Amino acid sequence: MSVRFPMARIWFVASAVLGMGVFFLFSGNASAQVPDDDPANGYEKEGMLIENGTTFGYVGNNGVTASETALGEDDNRGYFVDDLTLQLKKDTFRFGGTLAFRMFPASPVVIQAPTGSMPREHVTTYRYTNDLALERIWMRYDIDASRILFGDMALTIGKGIAFSVGKRTQGWVDTSLRGAGFEYRKEGRFLLAGYGGATNAADVDPVTQSVLDAEPGDGVAALIAQIQLAEAIRIGAHGVYVEPRYDDAQSITPERLWVDQGPGIRLATAGGMFELRLGGISFYTEGNWQQHDNYRVVAHDPVRDETGAAVYSSLSWESGPYFRRIQLALTLEGIFYHRFLAEGTYRSALGGYTMESSVTYHRMPTLEPSWVVIRSLGNAAGGKMDASVFVKRTDTRFSLSSNVMGYLGGVGADGQWDAFSEVLTVHPLLSIEQKGRRRDASLTMTFGGRYEKSDIPTPGYVRSGYLWHGGVEGRIRIASRSELMLSSMLRRHRLGVMERNDDYWVSDNGLALQLNPHWRFGVSLQYSDELRGADRQPLQLGGVTSPASSWFPGGEIGYSGSGLFRSFSAVLQGGATRGGEKCVDGICRVFPNSAGFTVGVRYQL
Repeated sequence: MSVRFPMARIWFVASAVLGMGVFFLFSGNASAQVPDDDPANGYEKEGMLIENGTTFGYVGNNGVTASETALGEDDNRGYFVDDLTLQLKKDTFRFGGTLAFRMFPASPVVIQAPTGSMPREHVTTYRYTNDLALERIWMRYDIDASRILFGDMALTIGKGIAFSVGKRTQGWVDTSLRGAGFEYRKEGRFLLAGYGGATNAADVDPVTQSVLDAEPGDGVAALIAQIQLAEAIRIGAHGVYVEPRYDDAQSITPERLWVDQGPGIRLATAGGMFELRLGGISFYTEGNWQQHDNYRVVAHDPVRDETGAAVYSSLSWESGPYFRRIQLALTLEGIFYHRFLAEGTYRSALGGYTMESSVTYHRMPTLEPSWVVIRSLGNAAGGKMDASVFVKRTDTRFSLSSNVMGYLGGVGADGQWDAFSEVLTVHPLLSIEQKGRRRDASLTMTFGGRYEKSDIPTPGYVRSGYLWHGGVEGRIRIASRSELMLSSMLRRHRLGVMERNDDYWVSDNGLALQLNPHWRFGVSLQYSDELRGADRQPLQLGGVTSPASSWFPGGEIGYSGSGLFRSFSAVLQGGATRGGEKCVDGICRVFPNSAGFTVGVRYQL
């Protein structure tokens, strides 16, 4: 595989890094991580470590949904997943790798997807194909103040605006940078780092179960420089260039399963940040400037190169010991994004029947709850306030947050900016947390509302709408090492300004018992009438049909311990799960309603 890096663009990134460092007084808060850098993995111990995770499950029948019509059968299937990780650590040297095996018993083998996805014509979706791959391999070696990295690494620059790859929330594809990196740190006050390689995505999309026959392989080059001034200030700069594997001159082939809307888009980003910590005050600001191609299928709009900008700032304050009876905290955040391509190198991908992105290279701060649907992530401006008062005598915390956002129009499927009308949103949230005197119980209640308005609504959407939501979480200790936990959430959607379905309810309810440190039992009941028509049908599992298409009961039994292993955990889950549009970091995907069961085991040797 060859990756091209035009010298003019590389020179642009290098010069921009140096110029931004002098002009803006910013700081690049970033470094790469190999998988064993996470202490939660248990990889920090000397010697050899073997970790194996095995999952087996079955998905029942959810009817002939819109996704099934577009991409082929997505139910009545089994799956077997095994991830074997081996790591060796000796002094300052680390080496490891993950071998992944995917098998789909009792499932369709190959499905021919229909034509018509513009501008794509003939695409075969390789679903439910057995796959064995070396998903991750990494090496790290520390020499005094220097660190050398080879293989797969997670890399996040600053807040993730300029670039971010790594482990994602369930439902999104884990992606790494496979290549090499070098970091030089001088007494914790100076960092100079460079990384280069190609993007490496997990082989199976967890939503569509499509197998990626060829990696994205997009070329990436990144430079970071930062310096610590005294104890209070950090400044620096960064630059990133992404060269897509596929460009305008290459045909769209069946192996490009992640790509739907045309050729790849070149990204060149330069920016930096400034951070100040002084007593109970913390200030952070980050700015990024981006140049990108803008692929369009509209003949009368031949614009090829565009620029974008993204700025994020935050100011926080804590009262500390200045008040005897109360503790105060305040955080202010603001964003300004102007035509910043946040969806990734490709306009969109096979993330579901609505073609959302499943592989992304950015994590944009949104200032929104994670479940809020956003249609113009890279073209928005607004602010958020978080304030809390903690009463020490009663162990009570009152929190109030509110954001005001303006969405200025996103990118349509044809590459056009301002494809959606401008939308103004307001979303306040009140939370009250009360803990028991002995800290053996707690109760948290939340209530919030959202209002959206568009002066000129997008065709098919409404002018204004609202949403309200509430929730409660509680726990109580029933024995020395046992707890009972309760959670309940209810949302009423009447929006329709950025969501087509403007009238539905969503509720998640759960009850769990943690019995000593080892056993966990839980039951859940979900409700959702978000999906309509063919997407909402009675679910079937093992010949049993659910009595209602909007209720989703479930349960789980879990065990964790050690015994003969360094660590061991097992879980059995079964029942139904609500679908709908779910969002993380402003990137949304549509999940079908489903019923099934899962057995998972993970252990370390």
